[in-house]
Amino acid sequence: MCGGASEDRCYAYNPRANSWRMTGRILSKLTHTGFAVHPILGLVLTGGHDGSARNYVQSSRDGVTFRRDHAPLPAAKWCHCLVSVSDNELMNFGGAGSGSSAQAFSYDVASNRWSNLRPMPAGGWGFGCGLDKTANVVVVASGTPGTRVQILNLATRTWTLGKMEQL
Repeated sequence: MCGGASEDRCYAYNPRANSWRMTGRILSKLTHTGFAVHPILGLVLTGGHDGSARNYVQSSRDGVTFRRDHAPLPAAKWCHCLVSVSDNELMNFGGAGSGSSAQAFSYDVASNRWSNLRPMPAGGWGFGCGLDKTANVVVVASGTPGTRVQILNLATRTWTLGKMEQL
């Protein structure tokens, strides 16, 4: 876990000891970053807020040392979602900040480049996202404004709206 309001420290949880320990520091004090664990890059943090929306991309393979030699996000944003979809690709969805909250981007690890994906059908910020490898989709759920499910088909790179169930 890294960052937070006026925070740059990272912590790791040990479930056996039921305790937290500080492991390192991110490169900037940021809140509301997008984050994902990637098989090559390790922990990846994108964007964030420190009084202004940021387009930073930083990663750490060990949770101690962070680097920022990745191409910056195409738009400064916070309260967005990041998901690792393969060894060579990360995807970033929505968020508040510069540009539209419907923006979606793909990051190619090998070329260190971001490219535009089709915009999300409803956009938003403050949601969670995850990869469903079996269905070959990314699901982006809830968020603001309203409650919604947006589904990106990875084979066709097209969006559909799903149904949010009340639990």
